[in-house]
This record gives sequence, structure tokens and C-alpha cells, in this order.
Amino acid sequence: MRRSEREVKDHERLLGILEACDCLRLAIADEEAPYIVPVNFGWEEQEGRLRLFFHCAPEGRKIELLHRNPRVGFEADCRHELAVGETACRYSYLYASVIGVGTVQFAATDAEKLYGLRLLMAHYAPGRAFDFPQASLARICVGCLNVEKISGKEHR
Repeated sequence: MRRSEREVKDHERLLGILEACDCLRLAIADEEAPYIVPVNFGWEEQEGRLRLFFHCAPEGRKIELLHRNPRVGFEADCRHELAVGETACRYSYLYASVIGVGTVQFAATDAEKLYGLRLLMAHYAPGRAFDFPQASLARICVGCLNVEKISGKEHR
């Protein structure tokens, strides 16, 4: 990392940044160019394994590409603020971000879908309980991104 003073090395701080983010971007391999798509997400860490959950339609470009190659990159950023300077070169932008790589696998059962959806909703509406009708579960896919590598950067 070129700006090592901005690197986030503390794991709990990395998770705090992830929790503060409201959009996760997946970088998916495609033959002509990478395909980057924003998704809503939830997450958990168990026994040192970080997993990010998202939902999507059961058809379309994203799902087709992920079935072909489940290896992805990801990025999330938050805490955006313009830092005004006296000159153009003194302007800066404050932020916090995480990036990483991992492999996506899709929920095979309704119980697995429910697990991921509950984590997703806990991220956006903590403390609330939601029901997911069977008809809704049948119309969606839930992906689990098993994170293999994550790093963070922060400019405060």
C-alpha cells in the first residue's frame, strides 16, 4: 500500500468500517472486462472466517458469471467527507474503505437462504425480526462470499 499511514491493520477496525458501509461492490470476472455490481449485504465472522451475504435474482448476468467463475473481488467504502484546502492541491477526500477477494457459493436450501437474509437485514435494520414468505424465497438466490483476504484504508 503506497500510503501506509492510511492502512487499517487492526481487524476490529476493519470490521467496524465494514459495518458502517451500506453498499458492497462485487468485481466479477467476465471475458471482455470485469463486471462490477453493487449489492446490499450482511456479514458475520465465526472462528476467524469472514462471510458476506447478498441476495439477487436467480437469472441475469451477475448470476451467470458467478456460476462460471465464483472468484470475486469486493470493495465497500463509507465516511465520505470533502476536506477543503486553500488551493486545489490541498483539497482531499476523507473516507474509510475495505477491499478483498473471496469465493461465492449460493445457498442450496431455504434454511441457508433465511440465514443469509437475516444477516443482511440485521445489517440494515438491527434489532428487528422479519418473516420471509416461501414464495419470496423461491424467487431469489442468496450468495455467501467467503472472504480469503481483506484490507482496509482510512483517511481521517
